[in-house]
Amino acid sequence: MKPYYEHAGITIFLGDCREILPNVKAEAFCTDPPWGLSGSSGTVGRSRAKAIYSSAFVDDERFVRDVASPVVDYMRLAGMRGCCTPGQRHAWEYPKPDDIGCITHPVANGLGPWGHAGWQPVLFYGRDPMLGKTISRMVYQAPSGCTHDSQINHPCPKPLPVMRWLVRRVAICGETILDPFMGSGTTLVAAKLEGRKAIGIEIEERYCEIAAKRLAQEVFNFD
Repeated sequence: MKPYYEHAGITIFLGDCREILPNVKAEAFCTDPPWGLSGSSGTVGRSRAKAIYSSAFVDDERFVRDVASPVVDYMRLAGMRGCCTPGQRHAWEYPKPDDIGCITHPVANGLGPWGHAGWQPVLFYGRDPMLGKTISRMVYQAPSGCTHDSQINHPCPKPLPVMRWLVRRVAICGETILDPFMGSGTTLVAAKLEGRKAIGIEIEERYCEIAAKRLAQEVFNFD
């Protein structure tokens, strides 16, 4: 199985994560799968909608139920600790977590049926790697103005500060983090900056190329 990209402890595989997962090993996982919103951000008003991933992929509830949730369950049963950011609407489709945290946003842009949704759930699985060493927070307040880099050609990349916090929460320095829904590679960039190794899997080649280019840069300017 030849990597699409490999350098300094960071590896990218192009393909279906369900086929690749049995061939890779990691201590932890950290992933932001598609939220099952079919091109919408889940907010009121199409002006706030997310862009569509591609014509070959449908980000719907069935994908969450049939692909994303079983993949998270596979990693959990394989003994990896980790976290998943499932979005609010279909979070209950995922395996029961060992704990639940959240990411809060000072300026809430999303509008749901009951108002501004200024938070995102984080599902934690396994044993906290810092248990017995320190008591870590389960809630992360994203810095004001914390958004994704608009120059990244992906419909919904996670902000880098958020992924750096999640990477620190699920793995200690030197461990390998797995992201089976890599997208534009923000988890891998965060892992590199935080001194972790990482494996990313992505089914769309154009996103693998974006991630590889980001990781190949000598200086990161995403904070």
